[in-house]
Amino acid sequence: MTLRKESIRAAFAEAAATYDGSSSLQQEVCAELARFVRGACAPPAAPGLILDAGCGTGRLGRALEDEYNACRVVSCDFAQPMLIEARLKDCEAALVGGDMDSLPFAEETFDIVASNLAFQWTAGGGASFKEAARVLKPGGLLAFTTLGTDTLRELRESCAEAGISASPVPFIGMDALPILLDRAGLETVAMDRRPITREYPDMRGLIKTLRLIGAAPRIEGAGLSLATGTLLRKAGQVYLKRYPAQGNGVAATYDVIFCGARKGI
Repeated sequence: MTLRKESIRAAFAEAAATYDGSSSLQQEVCAELARFVRGACAPPAAPGLILDAGCGTGRLGRALEDEYNACRVVSCDFAQPMLIEARLKDCEAALVGGDMDSLPFAEETFDIVASNLAFQWTAGGGASFKEAARVLKPGGLLAFTTLGTDTLRELRESCAEAGISASPVPFIGMDALPILLDRAGLETVAMDRRPITREYPDMRGLIKTLRLIGAAPRIEGAGLSLATGTLLRKAGQVYLKRYPAQGNGVAATYDVIFCGARKGI
């Protein structure tokens, strides 16, 4: 099975209007990332220009504007409906359509490139990290969150036991990140890993939430939709039995990695 960029773009475009109402995890991590930039990464004292890469509805850009009153934010996303939604939510940043693997900006433009839970959707991180390094000024900071390899392990294991594959997303391991960043010309200066657990009424509720935020794109070559079928029902039964929530329903793990890396001077 393959997960193509066109499918990812289409899923996020379709979810633009429902994203903010279903993305409590992303919003929580966004707020923590803004604090992580200031507290752990030692960014420039007064960054002039910040890029929010893979901006979605623009929440991270707004948080960084609150952290750095004098900064200017450019928010970039490859799904145009997300940019439209950001504008409808009074995002004051400059909004630019663009792909994180091929950013539409000149070299050495930004003091900070920031990104919240978007790098897992790029081609393994390599090209997008190189692009972030390219558009950073010397000494500039890349600060981002991404999802590690334990993300949605309960879903993947339950589906595997039922005979279906649930996640072709190439989650990057924490050990691999410094290597990829070094290849891009960036030195890792801060890392943190925070597993976050969310509860859902059942496996279908989890999958519905993923779709409402664009995180369940269609998979080319999949023999069975995760939304229907006997195998899905079997996987749901396995999930409920093996990974029950503390109350009712099921638990899901998100392996959130915070990382800061600096471009050499």
